[in-house]
Amino acid sequence: MVLLVVLATAAAAGALPADARHDDDAPSGSRDPTIAVHGGDAYVTWTERVNSQFRDVYFVKITGGELVGTPINITNGASFYPRPQIHVAGDNIYLLWEDRATRDGNDLMFFAKSNDGGESFSEPRTIPEDNRFIYRPFSIHQINDTVYLFGRNWDLDALQSSVFFVTSNDFGDTFSEPTALLSHEQYDQGIQVQVHDGTIYVLSDDRSDFDEKGSIYLRKILPDGTLTGPVDVNGGKTAVTRPQFAVSGEDVYVSWRDRVSEKGSYGMTERWYPAFTKSHDAGESFDDPIILESDPKSVDTVGMGGGYVFAHNSSVYVLWRSEYRDDTTQSFKTFLAQSHDRGRHFAAQQMPLNDKILEQGYILTRLDNNVLYHIAVTVKNPPLNDAAAYFSTSGLDVRSTPVDILKGVSTQIGWMPDFESSGSDVYFVAEGNDNQNCILYSYSSDGGKSFSDVVNISPNGTPKECLGVGEEIGSPKKQADLGVEIEDVRCSEDRAKGYILALRERDGSPICVTSSSYDAMLERRIIDGESFETLALSAARNYLLSHPEISTKIVGDSLELETYMTRYSIPPTFIIRGSFGTTSPVYDYDTSPLSHDVEITLVQNNKIHLATIDRVYPLLEPDMREEGHPGLGTIVSPTIKTILSPGDRLNDRGLVPLVITEVSQGGYPDTAHWTFQSIGHHGDGRDKSWGFLPDQYEVNETVDQEGNDAIDRWRSHGGVFVPAIQLNFPVICEGRERIEGKSGWHYTLPTRTDTSEVHFRSTDRGIYPDENGVYDIRFVSMFKPEVDLLPNMEVSINKTVLCPLEEPRNDATHAYYAHLQYRIAGD
Repeated sequence: MVLLVVLATAAAAGALPADARHDDDAPSGSRDPTIAVHGGDAYVTWTERVNSQFRDVYFVKITGGELVGTPINITNGASFYPRPQIHVAGDNIYLLWEDRATRDGNDLMFFAKSNDGGESFSEPRTIPEDNRFIYRPFSIHQINDTVYLFGRNWDLDALQSSVFFVTSNDFGDTFSEPTALLSHEQYDQGIQVQVHDGTIYVLSDDRSDFDEKGSIYLRKILPDGTLTGPVDVNGGKTAVTRPQFAVSGEDVYVSWRDRVSEKGSYGMTERWYPAFTKSHDAGESFDDPIILESDPKSVDTVGMGGGYVFAHNSSVYVLWRSEYRDDTTQSFKTFLAQSHDRGRHFAAQQMPLNDKILEQGYILTRLDNNVLYHIAVTVKNPPLNDAAAYFSTSGLDVRSTPVDILKGVSTQIGWMPDFESSGSDVYFVAEGNDNQNCILYSYSSDGGKSFSDVVNISPNGTPKECLGVGEEIGSPKKQADLGVEIEDVRCSEDRAKGYILALRERDGSPICVTSSSYDAMLERRIIDGESFETLALSAARNYLLSHPEISTKIVGDSLELETYMTRYSIPPTFIIRGSFGTTSPVYDYDTSPLSHDVEITLVQNNKIHLATIDRVYPLLEPDMREEGHPGLGTIVSPTIKTILSPGDRLNDRGLVPLVITEVSQGGYPDTAHWTFQSIGHHGDGRDKSWGFLPDQYEVNETVDQEGNDAIDRWRSHGGVFVPAIQLNFPVICEGRERIEGKSGWHYTLPTRTDTSEVHFRSTDRGIYPDENGVYDIRFVSMFKPEVDLLPNMEVSINKTVLCPLEEPRNDATHAYYAHLQYRIAGD
């Protein structure tokens, strides 16, 4: 990690939070949805967050597009990180997932079953019970009356990996000991399983995700249980990455990515290509591998999401993604190669949904008989960029019109939704908004021409959290007339308009104003400039007067409150201080006289963040997010505004320094430096649109209003290392444009208490003009920016707009976007 040294005290820095955590330790919502279809019914399993340590496996049955009963919790708070699979055979339903028996134990395979169509499930258990190995489940199948469970393991002593299976002849009551199919030296090699006419085909490679050459192996389990010997599919002649295969009759088709050396414009280069081979004797032997590539203009072949090899009768389909690059852009196209003569000749073309994913996204594909079903997962309605899932079908001569399954829904979806089909029925399931308990489900009964309204089938999510469907909110006046306290009045949550709760100047009544009109209404004195302070004091007073521990003990009108510190964001955050008397002790060792000091931190008007009596007794536990990532935690520091100061040219290329000053109220012992940055400083335009300054022009100082050192040197004992990491502050401006603001790592410095202002002035970079001599500066900050202009600047654009943040950051809901464009006179 790159480190940036700034002047601060070691005490002020504290312990820096880790910038990465194991994904199973981090809180997250519902995940890993998987769907199976059998007999016109759909069966879904997924995981649900219980807390930051435990997850649960859930199951639900769907008939005729409707949920049957309520979701069943299979594990009841005992799982760490399950990744469930499901298989249905008649009334038998089998669930398989990866988990641990203890937090520090090995990864194991857990299993539960239902023999009554999903009405009840057995207690979860490990299969096999031996926990000396690390086990990874892959899939489970019932063939006739035998249940097969496939996975891979890693022998911790022998450092050897095996692909194995176990069987059950009593529908999952008991299982055999593991039978090894293939053994490899690699820990996490791939495995694929296909069942065709009662024969099980198992494919595995020994060099997954490695550049060097490796082998792909195929073994079969015949209908009578006979295990055939391994066949080397590619003869060890290629590199191997994530192979997949399909079976049709006696034909077996395998595709993967091979790394090939070839001569390019700058000599020999290496790139990935889609590779393919086939067998016409049920996998007993394979042809030499060939390369499938339709477009020589692409620069590489990249990994595919979901399946990419399909077969039906004499037809075989292979998909891949090609990458394209030039000096400024990167793009991708998904190709579909079709053969209708058992893989002898292929014709490749772009996928029909490519136009939906020009900028970002991916395509998932299934084959039903000889019709391909596709879902393009991408975004829509910029700049809000909600998720879209476009469904279409393609056949030999048919291509349907794409339909957005997520029509009218404001949500995001997780990586790799799942969908299945049965005749004209199509079932779709996806993970919903991150860190929410959302499993989104939709159903089509007409082959994907139309889909039902998306619903959330998780029992722990809400329509607002999962679908962006908010409850109807009455006008501020109506809410106040109904007795709602002014600080609790709610505004519409239209992300594009970004409503803000304020108070009218004339009578102090609540009003909701849009972010675009907020500053103008404030200047015209339509809304009260003290709105937020009034709301905060009211919220603090009502909190104390309703607190169950002290409300009945507060003496008459003894409660007095005032604002101690304000952070001037939208909305501001406050530290409220005050005092009150009580008729009896509040806590142990509370002695006469029963007079108390109180300090309350409020964020977002009415959200109590911290409340402490006499600096020792907490009325509310602190919000632990302050110990986490600074991009999310609350920092209460008296920041007022930012100032952008472009300087004069430093060299013949026109480089000008851009000094950014954060201004905070003085008089406080500690002040935060937010380190907001000019947009584009970390882009690809170094030495073109921006450049580092010569050392003598660098600025990094903390001074008072007179330019004197504002650091409290008595409490400053040296430097602190601050990671040079970027935090994003994306805003939606005027409902049309998404702008990605940037800041560095926030840190706090000890400052003198005899100052009226503290100025953080910093820059080590400058801005170049474009080919027409125009300087273009764009900047996002939570604090209202001002621009210092030099006399020789001919300004064409100088605007500042208040915009809603895409998601609240540091408990601010809005940020300011400033755009300055100018030329230097005489150029």
